[in-house]
This record gives sequence, structure tokens and C-alpha cells, in this order.
Amino acid sequence: MIKAVVFDLDDTLTSEEAYSKSGYKHMAHLLSIMYELDGQTLYDALVRLYEVSPKQVFNRLLDELQIEHTHRDIMDLVSAYRHHVPQIQFYEDVLPCLDQLSAKGIKTGIITDGYAATQRLKLQALHAKDYFDHIIMTDELGRGYWKPHPKAYAMMKNALGVEYHEMIYVGD
Repeated sequence: MIKAVVFDLDDTLTSEEAYSKSGYKHMAHLLSIMYELDGQTLYDALVRLYEVSPKQVFNRLLDELQIEHTHRDIMDLVSAYRHHVPQIQFYEDVLPCLDQLSAKGIKTGIITDGYAATQRLKLQALHAKDYFDHIIMTDELGRGYWKPHPKAYAMMKNALGVEYHEMIYVGD
């Protein structure tokens, strides 16, 4: 009998693309101030570059705009992106699903990888602690404990007071 359902966060409960676009809105605003450029144009460029490839978007943007930059400049932009307060929400079926699980007495949890500060801001924006019995950010355990390492699953099992055969994990 299933007594607990544990979810991944990104692209399972909420859209990673929505998070990225939220971050690019924030960054477009910051960059518009830094370089005295139009914020909407910067946002459109960031999204376009992301859609081509999510790698090194800020480097590619500054190269495209012919703005000289150092590695430190890029790291500062990445940090600002990762530490923005995201404008995100759960997928539309998440809260009804959680209500149904709760009505059946089934406990819920989240195990999520990703930079702890970023994941914490996402969870706060979603008010996730109001909906889930336990949340584990694997980055807080150390990068070596990201999924599929068994440590987070063992911790979740113990926190929810269930056995492995009573718990399922849902991810993208």
C-alpha cells in the first residue's frame, strides 16, 4: 500500500522554462540599467539565446552586443540570475493532486537537485512548505548526493515514517 508520494521539483511540479524566463526578466532589468539598453530587447535576446541553447547565455548575449566582459562579470550575472526571486507557480494539476493525496492520508515530499539557494527561492515562491510534509534539497547534502544517490531517498523514507515499498517517486 502506498503511504507516501515524493516528487521532483523542476519540470515535474513547476516549469523550469518558466523559472528561466522569470530569471531573464530580472536579468534584462539589471542589464538595462548597467548598459543603458532597452529591457524588452534584452529579455527577447536572452530568451532567443536560451531557446538555441541554455549554455552560456550571458556570455553569448554580451558577445552579441559587443560588450567586453571578464569571467568575473559572467559569474556575477550568473549569481544574480540564481538568486532572483522567481515568478513561478505549480502546474495547474499539482494542487488538486496534492489535495487528493492528502484526503487519502498519503504523505508527500519533494527531493530536488540544483543549487540550494536557487531551489530554496523556488520553493519559497511556490509556498511549497505549505503543501508538502517534507522537502530535501540534495545540494545541502553535498553535490555527491544529488539523485540518483540513495541518501535523500533514505532520509525521506525516515522523515515520512514509511518503508521503501510504501513510497513512490515521481519525476520528469
